[in-house]
Amino acid sequence: MFEEFKRVGDNFPDPTNLASPLVTTVARTPDNAPRRPLVNVGGWLYSSLLARGTAPGATHLFLPRTPMPKRALAVAAASLLPLSLLAAPSAQAAPSCNISTPSKVAITQPYRAIKATFSSGCLSYAETASRDLMHPAYGYTGSFWFDGGSTDVYDFYDWEPVGVYSVRPDGAYDYDWDELAQNTRTMTIKYGSRQYISSSRSGSTVTIAGTTTRYSPRAGTYAALSGQRVYLQSRACSTCAWKPVTSTTTNRYGKVTFKRTSSTARYWRLKTVDSSNTFGRTSATSRR
Repeated sequence: MFEEFKRVGDNFPDPTNLASPLVTTVARTPDNAPRRPLVNVGGWLYSSLLARGTAPGATHLFLPRTPMPKRALAVAAASLLPLSLLAAPSAQAAPSCNISTPSKVAITQPYRAIKATFSSGCLSYAETASRDLMHPAYGYTGSFWFDGGSTDVYDFYDWEPVGVYSVRPDGAYDYDWDELAQNTRTMTIKYGSRQYISSSRSGSTVTIAGTTTRYSPRAGTYAALSGQRVYLQSRACSTCAWKPVTSTTTNRYGKVTFKRTSSTARYWRLKTVDSSNTFGRTSATSRR
């Protein structure tokens, strides 16, 4: 049996030409040797040639003088064994290189490090991999890179746009430069907010006051949030379900005031919901 290896895309030399710079031989191929179909193995083509007139069990091997991938060498070695000794490989899932990122990121200061974690498939199989961070309006803003470590950090600054980012594949390759599958993630990046509450009682009248602030890139800290709708919720006991009471919007100073009538003490809290650029927040609980 003769084995001949050729790189896909190369000019294939005649294996019977011993002067070829790409082929080294340990035996000459007979001109009448029938050739089996070429098979693509990791970017290399190989074929088995059955020599006629050779002694039973005689083995001859053609190898390229240029380096061969480990995978091709393994195929060459296996081809020299009797078929009866070759066990069928067990079915295995194709390796992949996946990434985990936080689903929500609150911007509460001028700089935020956003950490991504790579899967065990990256650590076991990948030579290199990358993911692009894509904003729905502004497009590409940066990347996560895999270079052998288990994590990578994207440096997010408060002047960058907020929104729902797509963390999409940009290519992952193993040590033979075969492509690995990658997953896609999304990250919702918005400004953080705070909700304060205070309360007082005068007879059966309860006054609940609140202040809403949001991180401001211009100020570099939290600032009053005007025009924000704030919801008042109440419950009768510490384990009872919260029930909506009423709502109003903040003034120019981010403040709201509610007055309610209650002859017995109740639990109160204030809540805002997410907007297009700000995460909502729920206040602490006040009992009056």
